[in-house]
Amino acid sequence: MEKQAPRYSILLPSFRARFLKVCLESILRQTESDFELIVVDDASPEDLESIVRSFPDPRIRYFRNAVGCGAEHLVDNWNICLGYARGEFVLNMGDDDLLEPRCLEAFGELIARHPDKDVYHMRASFIDENGTVFRVLEERPETESLEEMVRARWKGRPQMIGDYLFRRQPLVEAGGYYDLPYAWCSDDISVFRAAREKGIANGNEPLFLFRKSRYSISGNALNTEGKLRATCQSEAWYRSVFGPRPSCLEQAYYRRQRRFFLSCDASHPLTWWFRNRKSFGLSGMDILSAALKKVIHHR
Repeated sequence: MEKQAPRYSILLPSFRARFLKVCLESILRQTESDFELIVVDDASPEDLESIVRSFPDPRIRYFRNAVGCGAEHLVDNWNICLGYARGEFVLNMGDDDLLEPRCLEAFGELIARHPDKDVYHMRASFIDENGTVFRVLEERPETESLEEMVRARWKGRPQMIGDYLFRRQPLVEAGGYYDLPYAWCSDDISVFRAAREKGIANGNEPLFLFRKSRYSISGNALNTEGKLRATCQSEAWYRSVFGPRPSCLEQAYYRRQRRFFLSCDASHPLTWWFRNRKSFGLSGMDILSAALKKVIHHR
């Protein structure tokens, strides 16, 4: 007899061993036990399998990619994980993030209050490399529309993927997680696309712990070109939904994004950025501003 599918699938696309053990421990301590944990090792050079196998829990399903997706195609591994999932709901978290024990239980309570939604959010905190909380993110309204979420994002509200729970089937039918280089803005568009028709329900207990560390792949300040490409592609998605005429908030949001990347980049000379500025949605003023701060070097 085929085993009944669990209610939740926790997806764990994995590459680094450093925080994997504590991540797994936090998942397995959930007060809600009706879940499966899908770990997909992206052909890591580190021995992730031994760490996973040290937990003799039948809810864990371990897979290893024969060929790694790599940092630029990080979302491919998210969607590989999604392909293995059997649960009604999926939560996709980083291999360095943590869940408080009541996280899935609280999601269940949120679903019971708002059974019509396809996307649910749980309040998050930021932790450092030692697991110490250094910021608890703001409370959100119990429900939000797509427009309300987008405006909050453009005003600077942080956005991750791991604090969102998706109804699996609609996510699969929409094409899975939205693929952008280095997963930059993929969390934004994945959430907004899934919540476009029905909006979202928010829980306000801080039960998801997002780790900020030097080891983060998508948060790394390198890969400037790829992340600028992702920024332009996400901008095109917003305009396809809200119309071609950008709002002041949207313009401010993307100006901040582009200037942030230029402030981090030291891989190209000033002349290269000027030649290629249009393909990255940059203005000459953006480049000159960064050059005056002596960040983009001349050579």
